[in-house]
Amino acid sequence: MANPLHRSVSSSQVSGWFGQGDGNLSNPSRNFSGLLNASFVSATTGSPTIIDSLISGVSYRFYRFTGTGSITLSKGGLVDVLLVGGGAGGGNVYGGGGGAGGHAYKTNHYLPSGATTVTIGAGGSVNARGGETIIASLTAVGGGQGGTGGGASFFGGSSGGGSDATGAVGFGVSGQGFGGGYGAGYGRGGGGGGAGAIGGDGSGNGGIGVFTALSNDSATGQLSSGNYYLAGGGGGNGNDSLATGQGGTGGGGRGAYDWVPAPSTAGTANTGGGGGGGTDVRGGSAGGSGVVVIRMLL
Repeated sequence: MANPLHRSVSSSQVSGWFGQGDGNLSNPSRNFSGLLNASFVSATTGSPTIIDSLISGVSYRFYRFTGTGSITLSKGGLVDVLLVGGGAGGGNVYGGGGGAGGHAYKTNHYLPSGATTVTIGAGGSVNARGGETIIASLTAVGGGQGGTGGGASFFGGSSGGGSDATGAVGFGVSGQGFGGGYGAGYGRGGGGGGAGAIGGDGSGNGGIGVFTALSNDSATGQLSSGNYYLAGGGGGNGNDSLATGQGGTGGGGRGAYDWVPAPSTAGTANTGGGGGGGTDVRGGSAGGSGVVVIRMLL
């Protein structure tokens, strides 16, 4: 079955999950003059990595959270924020690849004074969706798991790939990710959707992730062709196929393969990559955890 050009649902349909982030996947025009200075950060928890960088003559400080924590400001102000939800696990039997965690990118976002909790979405285990990544009013939705045993894949930031020829395909959140690929006969799973593209059909590759100014400037994600990608989908399994689905650029895991025995692989931690789908002999793998990056002036 042919893929539609875009399989997603409006963010308004998941208003209980999706905050006020614009989810912009391109590099928007930017006005840095209003960003809050990092001197107003009085405390952090969760051990974020702090990165200071001079870019085009302007000094910035990045706070990269790879685990749940908090940031405390003595004065409220505007920051730039990148969020990626946890990637989903791949389907375990004739499995589709796991969908990538949702990707949200918000410039000039207001954070209030006081402590703000940063929640990092966990990667989903096999046959399970990823967790939501949250900071203030912004939410990056966790990925939807790949289909298993001929079943459907599931809705998420990006959805998982379908299982076998009978598995229906879920949908991604508009502005955060795309749908997975359809499964095919002989137990071949579709690739999980990525933040930048739908997954491929039948032993399909995971959908590619995306890069932004924040991922590049903070060196966050999988480096490819000079850019740092996040939120790649997991590859569909290669059961009775001459090939298996590769993970989407941005931390997606590879699908399992029987002809040349090879296990599936997990999504990369702190990229939101989806896990690879399993065959009837070799199981699926877990998705990668999410990440938050905050940019301020220094």
